[in-house]
Amino acid sequence: MQRQYSYPACAASHIHISWTNQPMNSEDIRTYQFDGFCIDSSERLLRLDGEVVSLTPKAVDTLLALLASPGRMVDKETLMKAVWPDTFVEEGALIRNVSVLRKTLGKSRDDKEYIETIPRRGYRFVGGVGPKASPDSAAAVVDAVDLPEDMDSAVPISVLVEAIPASIPPKRQKRRWFAVGILTLGLVVALTVLSTKFWVRQATAPVHVLAVLPFENLSRDPAQDYFAEGLTEVLISGLTRIGSLRVISLASVSAPSTPPQAPAQRARAWHADAVLRCTVVKNSDRVRIHAELIDVRTAALYWSEDYERGMDDAWSLQNEVASAIAREIRVKLSPAESQILASAHKVDPRALNAYLRGRYAWNRRTEQQLRVAIEYFNEAIALQPNDALSYSGIADSYSVLASNGTDGMRPNEAMPIAKANALKALQLDATLAEAHASLAYILMSWEWNMPEADKEFRRSIELNPRYATAHQWYSHLLLATGRLDEAQREMKQALEIEPLSLVINVGAGWCQYFARHYDEAIEIYQNTLKMDPNFPLAHQTLGMAYAQKQMYQESLVEFRQAADLSGGSAASIAGLANAYALAGRAAEAKQQVERLETLARKSYVPSVLMANAYRSLGEDRRIYHFLGLAIAERSDYLIYVRSDPALETIMKNPNIGAMLSLLKPIAR
Repeated sequence: MQRQYSYPACAASHIHISWTNQPMNSEDIRTYQFDGFCIDSSERLLRLDGEVVSLTPKAVDTLLALLASPGRMVDKETLMKAVWPDTFVEEGALIRNVSVLRKTLGKSRDDKEYIETIPRRGYRFVGGVGPKASPDSAAAVVDAVDLPEDMDSAVPISVLVEAIPASIPPKRQKRRWFAVGILTLGLVVALTVLSTKFWVRQATAPVHVLAVLPFENLSRDPAQDYFAEGLTEVLISGLTRIGSLRVISLASVSAPSTPPQAPAQRARAWHADAVLRCTVVKNSDRVRIHAELIDVRTAALYWSEDYERGMDDAWSLQNEVASAIAREIRVKLSPAESQILASAHKVDPRALNAYLRGRYAWNRRTEQQLRVAIEYFNEAIALQPNDALSYSGIADSYSVLASNGTDGMRPNEAMPIAKANALKALQLDATLAEAHASLAYILMSWEWNMPEADKEFRRSIELNPRYATAHQWYSHLLLATGRLDEAQREMKQALEIEPLSLVINVGAGWCQYFARHYDEAIEIYQNTLKMDPNFPLAHQTLGMAYAQKQMYQESLVEFRQAADLSGGSAASIAGLANAYALAGRAAEAKQQVERLETLARKSYVPSVLMANAYRSLGEDRRIYHFLGLAIAERSDYLIYVRSDPALETIMKNPNIGAMLSLLKPIAR
């Protein structure tokens, strides 16, 4: 049995301890340094200024092969044989590894790429590489120590000293006791390392919180982004079935300004114990996934695995990866959880593609993309009629189309379609949390049946406590019924699950706004805009909060931004009309009302927004008229009439207040 451990200092000397019956060639162990980077060919960890930079095993192989010949071209065939010695792979795999390395390493201090492409021939590492450990260093002196194969880490130092070969060549005899001293020091360090790093399974603290990064699309083809994002959601869905594990999604579909950080550093900000990073490559009928589990505390690679399946098995990959992670972090699964994760079913690859494209479009939450999502979900159902998730997706798409903030369809047109699809999803799978949340949202926003909606939201959360959308939407029901503390708790749970979701972050600000905590709401909206300055809804809600603080100039700036970014949405125009009116600029308020009237002649404008616009002009008759139409439309804006601070003045009007007080949604 051979056990080898090394402790790289990434400095001039390199201590190597080998427990083996055969002498080890110190020339096999090399340390390379360049521009703050350091990698050791034994430990195989790349470090930048002492911090571990995560790389896939094959990327490490590629880097080491290039570093072994710095400044010289290494032809493609040689590289591929070094990285995949016993496997035939296409050249594209090497190209992907080089691409990953370039992205990870960045540019040198001279603002040049570290890896140069020699067209049609190979690659060359052109960075300045420091010397490897010298054969005369302490690492070379202590070449080999013969020890019993069953020796444990508690071996006395004296045994190690006795194990040093007696027949040291004459010129090295002077250094024997120096070697003993180095060995003693090295052993102390090595045993510390062994107890904390190499035996990570025994020493690492339990993983209770797992952060999941979005899948990286290694094809670099933007047309495949939908697939990477979709697999991220599918995998998270599988992991959330593990009740004892808290899963945090660090995927963000709308935050392009989020800086790329080392995975461990990024996850540390959310108090995770470990972070999961995956890459995916999709070819016609095959999908290849590489998964890595990284210890957040040490930034060390804890586990990695490669998976390759046909597209018809792609869906079951989420369960396979989730099960592997559960084993690695020693999570105890209940019998029910084990059964769920052990289950696998084949899907029509075309249906899977359509579903993932639909979910990708739905996540954009724009009117146009919601209509695209409906088309894809319908395509998936045509190919696989028992697809409950796609029926739920259609329900959600129509619901959001008819809801405030999107205002793409009249509720009386969209919601009956949404309800039929939600019920169909439940008929196919009564245990699907997404379908219960879909139905609950319809009961809340369109039927105004708060007790039944409350039951469905609770059932959804019971089935999947880590489904962020259920918590987010349930929070809206609690806001509508005046249960503000409970609403904040639910939105907080949604945010803990998906901390980078722009919509949920705005929802957190919405809870503070309804509670009349305007400073807190403003801070949340501003932080959301740091994630994505071009998110119209954050500008819209920030403008509303400023208006309540009588900061009318700031309010106007935000409503103008919302109007520009949304292409002149009805909500932003109505907001501008009110902000101008509150600022005492009646003429400009009237211009915005006329602008809204023009828009209403071309497309659907919620009657509530028309009433809100006329509120800026003080025209009570028009307000009363349009609120009556809003009731007929069953507008979801009306569920908030008792809670929204912007509607307080309307409720004070005796006639309007009396009419709205009869509405079902505001019944306690």
